[in-house]
Amino acid sequence: MKLPLLAGALCFCVSVTHAQQCPPPQSFLGHTMQEARTLMDKNFPGKWSNNGPLCSGNYFNLMTEVAGENAVPICGTPQFPVQRLILAGFDDASQVMGALYDLSGAVDLDALPAQIALALKVELKPAQRSPSGLLNRSLGKTITTARNFLSTDGRYFVIVGQSLAPGNVMVHVYDLLAVAADQAPLETCTKEFGR
Repeated sequence: MKLPLLAGALCFCVSVTHAQQCPPPQSFLGHTMQEARTLMDKNFPGKWSNNGPLCSGNYFNLMTEVAGENAVPICGTPQFPVQRLILAGFDDASQVMGALYDLSGAVDLDALPAQIALALKVELKPAQRSPSGLLNRSLGKTITTARNFLSTDGRYFVIVGQSLAPGNVMVHVYDLLAVAADQAPLETCTKEFGR
C-alpha cells in the first residue's frame, strides 16, 4: 500500500497562528551538522542545545528546548504540534542522518504518514524494518513497537511511535544516504550502546 501525496496538507512549513513554522526535514537531512547548527540558530535562537558527544564515535543530538506542558508548541500546526525537534548526527562535517519530531496533544496517527510523505515530497509504503541492518540495530526496540514506512525511492525511513514523554508521539525521519555515509561511527556507537 502506497501513501499518496495529499495536496494542501503540508504540515511542516505552513504558517500557523499558534506556533512558528517548522523547517521541513530536507532543511536538515543530508546537510552537515554544522549547517544544521546554523539553521537551529536561525529558527530557534537561544532555544536549542547540543548534548554530545554521547559515544566515542562522536554522536551528537541537536535539540530544541521542550515546550512545557500546555505550552505553545515550539513549531508546527494543530495537526503536527512539535514540542521538541531533535537532529541526530556525528561531528560537524558529517551529515544529519535523522530528524525526530516529538508531537504533543491529540494527533491523528493515521494522517501522520501522509503528512510526512507530503513534507518529504515522496510516497511512503509500510515497511517492517529499514533496509539498513545497522540502523535497525542502533534503533533497538524502537523499531519493533512502531509503525514503520520506507519511501518508494528508498531514501527515507520513517517511524511513527511512542515518545518518551507520556501521551506524546515521536516521528523519526532518517535519511538512508546519510546513514550509509556514516557507517563507521554509527557502528562504533551502536556497539557502545550495547546493541
